[in-house]
Amino acid sequence: MQPLSRALKPGTQWIRQESAPGTPLYREVTPESVIGTSGLPDWSRPKIKWTTDLRRFGTSVHCRDLFVIAILALVFLVFVIWVIYKESISNGELVAALLLSGFAAVAWAFQSANLRFGAADIFASEILTLCRIARVVDFIPHLIDEYNKPGARPLRGRPTQDYFVIFHNNSKDLEILDGNSVNWVTEFYVYFKAMQDTLSNVATPDHGADSSTDRCEQYKAWLANVIYMAFLAFESGRHALMQLIDDKDLRRQAVLAALSNELPAYLHLRQALASSPNEDDIRAKRIRGRDEGYRCLMKQIGDLAEDQSRTDLAGIRIRDLAKEITAKWAEAESINAGGRSDPR
Repeated sequence: MQPLSRALKPGTQWIRQESAPGTPLYREVTPESVIGTSGLPDWSRPKIKWTTDLRRFGTSVHCRDLFVIAILALVFLVFVIWVIYKESISNGELVAALLLSGFAAVAWAFQSANLRFGAADIFASEILTLCRIARVVDFIPHLIDEYNKPGARPLRGRPTQDYFVIFHNNSKDLEILDGNSVNWVTEFYVYFKAMQDTLSNVATPDHGADSSTDRCEQYKAWLANVIYMAFLAFESGRHALMQLIDDKDLRRQAVLAALSNELPAYLHLRQALASSPNEDDIRAKRIRGRDEGYRCLMKQIGDLAEDQSRTDLAGIRIRDLAKEITAKWAEAESINAGGRSDPR
């Protein structure tokens, strides 16, 4: 049996065990040794990195002004300490007041930054959730299928639930974010609501024997408006997520999730509005004006899809989403080059 002073080493964890002759009374706690004991690490909670908030405070675009204030306060504190040491100031109340004011400024800046982070995260969460729901239920592909099948059963729907709970209850929190974030977030919700209103009021064509060509064309025009509003909503959502999310990997996944809805809508509108007889159609002009931007974006996403350097879970997810986006773009380009009518 080893003495306690020899068995226990500083900086390590030990547990008492029933010792056999010639074995230590205490043994070191390791991840392998605690399996089946109460000392097992909590697998139900992710690792907590206390430096995460500090790193975000120093790098986030949401709190650059607050970070500058905190740095100036720290510089002030260093200056005060230097003056105290240099001049040998003995006024304790003055020294305490100066130090307290500096630390208070740093604490206020950090707390205000956390409020901004909370507002950004909560709106990003709702926007990303709506984008993922639309992707899971194939919302845009269903609209495109309905547009390409004039004889199909007409779409008509009015939401029975409030899907904008965060926006309705926390819209006042937008005022603490920067102007670009506020613009894109507001545009997303306005366009999404406009899309819902357009969808709920979509025209119903007569699919019977006496159906009118004009009624069917009117129905397709309404569907085109629904798809266009949906496109604007997901485009604004993508830009909002680019502004709101600070983490690079999470931001890329979120942007690609929004693009999985936005891109099919854009490709369909580019094809459908290209043959529009109305040269003054503002929708066609806006869609054509976005072509160069999408080509540059698809090139960047294509490079991301071909990057095999990352083998972690986040890297694999990003690469899979990028491959899905680039495949849709390549298929649409081949269809467009071949002169086929199916935009997907």
